Amino acid sequence: MSSVARHIIITIIAFMVVGVLVLVTINVSFLNPIARVFQDFSMTDMFYQAQQSTAKPDTSHVITIVDMTELYERKRIAETIEQIQSNKPKVIAVDIVFEGLKDPQGDFMIERMAKMYNNNVYSYRLLDYNGQQRQFTNEVHSFFTDSVHVIEGYTNIQRPLYGGVKRELSLSRKTCGEQKSSFVATIVNQYADKPVVTLDDDDLQINYSPMYFPRLKYDAVASHPELIEDRIVLFGAMSEENDMHYTPVGKMAGVELLAYATQTLLTQQEIKEVPKSLLAVISFFLVFLTQLLQDCYEKSIDKLKSPLFRSFLSSSVALGIITFIWMVLLMWGAFILFNMGNISLNLGWALSAMAFVDAARSFYDTCLESLKNKLV
Repeated sequence: MSSVARHIIITIIAFMVVGVLVLVTINVSFLNPIARVFQDFSMTDMFYQAQQSTAKPDTSHVITIVDMTELYERKRIAETIEQIQSNKPKVIAVDIVFEGLKDPQGDFMIERMAKMYNNNVYSYRLLDYNGQQRQFTNEVHSFFTDSVHVIEGYTNIQRPLYGGVKRELSLSRKTCGEQKSSFVATIVNQYADKPVVTLDDDDLQINYSPMYFPRLKYDAVASHPELIEDRIVLFGAMSEENDMHYTPVGKMAGVELLAYATQTLLTQQEIKEVPKSLLAVISFFLVFLTQLLQDCYEKSIDKLKSPLFRSFLSSSVALGIITFIWMVLLMWGAFILFNMGNISLNLGWALSAMAFVDAARSFYDTCLESLKNKLV
């Protein structure tokens, strides 16, 4: 059998071992928690963590967050919105759904704010997803939307089973028989004064590269007009536990997650995942190359004259160290690609198979030797 065919078969065996381990992990009940961790794993998260430790955050010059966590009365909320408006923002994105009537004065002031300003974007929620129809069948809007025409967008964030890491944000969803824009898409279109995000756009891969969004408490708005004028002001709660989400860079308030999504859309720096078909080809090639390099390494070691060096360098420990260094170099290459081009090359399968290349080669050689002995 040719050496190329040998390398290909060993590469396939390495992937088969990883596949068997994944199937066992998924199907054995007590390993289900581990399976969920692996299913929710992404190398992009590792890239973000590397960026957090190596890169200085940029400061957004477009988005400011105004924290209203301690605001409970609608009267004070309306007063804060009016104060923000006095500093001439381009857009105020109100991440609050004013459900029902609560107090006459506060309700009147909130409705008056909605009537007075046409640069407010209000949020609403989608409810009751119908899997067969692939749409939501109910919506929860603020009380004044029946009588006042306002600009709205839904704020639902994809929530994978078991509350996984939030990496995507939908830009549109079908609800009550109609395709509607998300809160973030509506904000960006309002800021650009034109429909730069359409109802046909795919879900957004949020870019969590280090970014600092200026934050103001609701009572500090008057002191910092420079952080309001001509900006997008996200008005929401930064410290409400029921609106916290797990992201690749840690636990984050929903309004800050919306800031990252808005920034991603505005700068057109969405994370681009390598297509699965291309990723499969790249992964196979890298594992094949690993097998080829290991084979060349072992052959070169056999030529050493010193028995001591030959014994150590041919050991599984030495080969494991060399393979580990090779894997680290590949990960750094993928990180550089991510850092420079926002391209996420998920090497998870390739790295897992690389760990079993040596074992796959031993298994192959043992089977081949056994087959030869039987034929003899």
